[in-house]
Amino acid sequence: MITGLDVRYPADDHPLAGRRVPDATLKTVRGATRVHELLHAARPVLLNLSGNTEVTTAGWTVRVDVVEARSEHDYWPVPVIGEVDAPAALLVRARD
Repeated sequence: MITGLDVRYPADDHPLAGRRVPDATLKTVRGATRVHELLHAARPVLLNLSGNTEVTTAGWTVRVDVVEARSEHDYWPVPVIGEVDAPAALLVRARD
């Protein structure tokens, strides 16, 4: 593929691990947003999509932005593999 969307780096067995994050629509206390909009600061983002208070970046808050949100859909479209269940939490690394 010219775009490289089929590239997957060796990682965990979860279908999103090692892939580019889908640009899913999220609902936050500040209103609707999309995953890619949260990446404009070029910092890692921890998405807490379950409301679980145990999802934390203790000791890393200066390096990771935490976003409490809900996924608009129960599934996320992922290029090449199709739809996957929306995750409960997701750590998205910043692009170098």
